[in-house]
Amino acid sequence: MNMTRTWIGSGGRRYYQYKVDALRARRKGDRIYYDAYEGGYYIIHPQKRSFWG
Repeated sequence: MNMTRTWIGSGGRRYYQYKVDALRARRKGDRIYYDAYEGGYYIIHPQKRSFWG
């Protein structure tokens, strides 16, 4: 287990050790997922999509 509360994973994502830290760091509309391989939570920022392309 990592000693720090945040770290950058192999895919370039920022991982958080605790879910409360990820909840504080997210923006409106972001989703939080858990990565069991990395052992931490990460945030996905959804892209804005236009209906007409």
